[in-house]
Amino acid sequence: MPPDLATATFRIFQEGVTNSVRHSGASTVVTRLTTTKRELRMYVRDNGIGITDELLYSGRCLGLLGMRERARALGGDVLIKGKPGHGTILAMTLPLRAD
Repeated sequence: MPPDLATATFRIFQEGVTNSVRHSGASTVVTRLTTTKRELRMYVRDNGIGITDELLYSGRCLGLLGMRERARALGGDVLIKGKPGHGTILAMTLPLRAD
């Protein structure tokens, strides 16, 4: 894996798990990392309070913005969805490429 892809994946993972631990009140955080020939996928899911759309799109969450920017700089994306009382899911996809 190219170093920039590895670093982005680690940083997005780190921010996602940190947010779950610090802000969600979750008792469980589940992570998954998978690859295909074309892309790397990462999921972070918690059973916490669930981020609201209002907070998600408020511009106040610089960590969320940073995750999206890191992924987009590499041709990928980060999607975040919360359901009040049922937790939050972060899904990242990054294209794999040969260096």
